[in-house]
Amino acid sequence: MANCLLAEGLDLEAGQLLTENANERTCFMAYSRALWFFRTQGAGSEADQYLKETLRSNCHVPD
Repeated sequence: MANCLLAEGLDLEAGQLLTENANERTCFMAYSRALWFFRTQGAGSEADQYLKETLRSNCHVPD
């Protein structure tokens, strides 16, 4: 669901969903969370941390 919200540009709704499911640590949620953070907060060290978390969750996704 988070990916669909992000694809539609519904960043506020995606943020709410990600917050409600903060304990879910699947690679899908990690990548959605990283994209959402980058889109809403921009690049920086915190965004880099989210990216590192995504790569730890599944390093094969970027391929």
